[in-house]
Amino acid sequence: MPDTNEKYLELITSEYATKELFNAYVKAFLDMISPAVDCANSFNEIFKLDNAVGDQLDKLGALLNLTRELPVSDPDIPSVLNDPLAGPAPISLESMT
Repeated sequence: MPDTNEKYLELITSEYATKELFNAYVKAFLDMISPAVDCANSFNEIFKLDNAVGDQLDKLGALLNLTRELPVSDPDIPSVLNDPLAGPAPISLESMT
């Protein structure tokens, strides 16, 4: 969430609160660095593993030496599931009951 700089401007001591040039400088400085602070604060959400999708998952898998492919070693599962050219596996209605 973008941060408003008002809370920082309220921290200026009474000695400088009436100085217009000082307040303008502080406001300009805060306006300049505020987008960078907002970006840094959003890193927790950006790099959360629970939110990773698509290419992020592929890159994380490459770093961790994992693939998206699941090893299938169950003999009850037809081998056509492992062959992308074979098309969808036939479904038996009897096996669903």
